[in-house]
Amino acid sequence: RSCIYKGATGRYTAYSSYAVINSTTWTKVTQTLISDTTSATSEFVLSVRNTNASNDHLQVDSFYVSIGTSTSVSIHDIQYTTSDASPYYGQPVSTGGIVSAVKSGAYWIQSGSGPWSGVYVYDSGNSPTVGDSVTFSAVVDEYYNLTELKSVSSYVKVSSGHSVQVTNITIPDGALESYEGVLCKVTNVECTIMPDSYNEWVVGDGMDALKVGDLIYTSVPVLGTHYDITGVMDYNHSERKIQPRSAADVTIYNAIDETEISSSVYPNPASDFVTVSAGTEG
Repeated sequence: RSCIYKGATGRYTAYSSYAVINSTTWTKVTQTLISDTTSATSEFVLSVRNTNASNDHLQVDSFYVSIGTSTSVSIHDIQYTTSDASPYYGQPVSTGGIVSAVKSGAYWIQSGSGPWSGVYVYDSGNSPTVGDSVTFSAVVDEYYNLTELKSVSSYVKVSSGHSVQVTNITIPDGALESYEGVLCKVTNVECTIMPDSYNEWVVGDGMDALKVGDLIYTSVPVLGTHYDITGVMDYNHSERKIQPRSAADVTIYNAIDETEISSSVYPNPASDFVTVSAGTEG
């Protein structure tokens, strides 16, 4: 793996992912890093681990650096794919959106709502809050088939206090790649399996199931109770999960619907009783 040490500021950029090499022949490895321009001098750092003595550990024959520029890309275009990997995998991009959820060392950003509108950002150098509008440059990576943005630089908080749009989905939608990273809501889903040793539990609608994770917030459900659950759609340990952000994201389902109907109320003013006359039952 590699990173950049920015000598003047005494800071390191985030490391790239490890490249696994198991060969006695020369192998070309390409990695992408993003650094800001706050330092006049810097160093490239190569980090290795678990080398093999029978293969002479690890030898570096040559090291070539080329300078490129990041491309401005929307979240939709970063996420949209007909396979599992982003079409921008391994490339530097510039993007931005509204922060929809945060956890230690990472956060999610979203632009609009619906499929392909959100993405996970691995970034321990910045600490935004939900509702911040941010822009930055980063490298697109696939972490065990989860599309993420990493090696964040040129981070700017444009403004704050924005609302984040929630996308209503059904349980089968939760299995789709298109909702990965999107702030979603499932309604009237029943707790069918209580939390396991990882504090993850399962909800269902009688036919399909969806796992509720504890990556951001640990919830304690009641078996057989129906819930409305809001959270970012995540993919880890080969499973799609909805990740609630707080207690407010896990509420007991209320079957009462509110509907405005045309009616009249009299007398006005009234002292003891009023009569409500409506043309529709309700």
